[in-house]
Amino acid sequence: MEGCRPGYLKWPIPVLKTQALLAALTPREREVLDRIAEGYTTRQIAEGLGLSPRTVESHRAAIGSKLGTTSQAEMTRFWLEGRAVP
Repeated sequence: MEGCRPGYLKWPIPVLKTQALLAALTPREREVLDRIAEGYTTRQIAEGLGLSPRTVESHRAAIGSKLGTTSQAEMTRFWLEGRAVP
């Protein structure tokens, strides 16, 4: 971006994109993502939320589809970036 201060537009754009992707998640998907990012297993998430492990896997698949990844590490990165305050 010519004429812009160095670094001025680099950081808000990915954060805004991440926030937009996270905004597409349902409240339940956000709960599951929170627990994924905290390192819980599918079974632990299911027990904590009163769901079956298969339901948690369905939510995990929907989250992955919306975020464009199936990697737990990438989901955690999105979760962390979504918490960043510009």
